[in-house]
Amino acid sequence: MVTSDEKIEKRLTNSILNKWSASCGFVRHIDGNTKNDSLSNLQWVTLPQAMEHVDNWTVDWTIGLTAEEISLVKTSKWRNGLKFTPKTT
Repeated sequence: MVTSDEKIEKRLTNSILNKWSASCGFVRHIDGNTKNDSLSNLQWVTLPQAMEHVDNWTVDWTIGLTAEEISLVKTSKWRNGLKFTPKTT
């Protein structure tokens, strides 16, 4: 039996992954200052890299996500459940 919490998590997960699927990657602000858009302060990162460093990097993965979705992404249990497969051409 699927619980109400599990249904909510599945709905949020689908929403997050749909939003992220439109992106080829994310921008990291190396110094942590999102107002510093100097080219030397920006680094293109993949989703796996962004998730690996979610607690100590400033990355734009939150753009377009709701507060509830961001909260879910910040849980290590949720992130540990993500499976990354390389894209094939």
